[in-house]
Amino acid sequence: MLDTINPQEWNYIGSGSANVVLGYIGNNDDLKGMVVRLRLSKSHISTKEIYDYLNSAQFNELKRYIPKMTIHKVGSHGILSFQSILDDIGMKLSIKPTDEYVLLMRNIFQFPIQDYQRIELNKYYKFFFHKTNKEIVFELKPKWLYNLPEGYKTCRNCIIAQLKGQSFIVCHLKLLGNENTLSQWCEEINNELKKRGLELDLKEKLQESLLENHDLFKRIASIQNRINIHERLESLNSETDVNDELCFAMTIRDLSILIKLNTGETYIVDLDKKSSKKWRSWKEQEMKIKDQYLKDLDFNCRFETNT
Repeated sequence: MLDTINPQEWNYIGSGSANVVLGYIGNNDDLKGMVVRLRLSKSHISTKEIYDYLNSAQFNELKRYIPKMTIHKVGSHGILSFQSILDDIGMKLSIKPTDEYVLLMRNIFQFPIQDYQRIELNKYYKFFFHKTNKEIVFELKPKWLYNLPEGYKTCRNCIIAQLKGQSFIVCHLKLLGNENTLSQWCEEINNELKKRGLELDLKEKLQESLLENHDLFKRIASIQNRINIHERLESLNSETDVNDELCFAMTIRDLSILIKLNTGETYIVDLDKKSSKKWRSWKEQEMKIKDQYLKDLDFNCRFETNT
């Protein structure tokens, strides 16, 4: 299916720190509704490593939420063709030239991405509203969904949001609370949407979707609680101190969840194997915010079951 890459048949959908996603818009029936995911130059881990990683037993608990994917070798010419798409639209992104593989998977968005109105509440919460259809896609990065150590008054998510200068901060940990806590969280999100000019009231639809996925958030939290992440990060002294367990823990802390509010379909994306070369930045970040955990920063952080 990917023997010949015609740049006119693909468009840019999105990118992160290590990947770029392009969607198919041509007439090949086998590729309609599909996207390719390619690695960027600064990534240390190849597409083949990512594919093998995501198909390992480590992800069995989350497998039902991960979009099915296949891996394809497109060669250096195919990579150059995909790169030309980014160059033509002025994207300052460089696809890894030595990685000649791509991941092919279903496009979660039913329509071309440019047909959606995008509202970004902060770095962790984004909504996509189709302009004429009723499709609404909610993207969230729950980050650290775990039980806080004894004595902590503020969670890492809220601290990091403040350090990154986010104007809207709402505690991710409320996703693990009871129905009342979840209702409060949905109301905070809905109120912020209204401040951004959205006339549609999404609280009920959002709460219904999150309650249906409550087991997913609990499952993610359970996986994250397997190790004492604070102690592990503080104890790092070199790349050799980073084992597979810690890399997996950091992978789970950086995933994204896409929920189609009109259908209830839920997907986990942005699952990347983390490079052990990041050990220094992990430790520096942890040491930087260590003292902040014990302060009451008035973020409305933590819920009653976690105090």
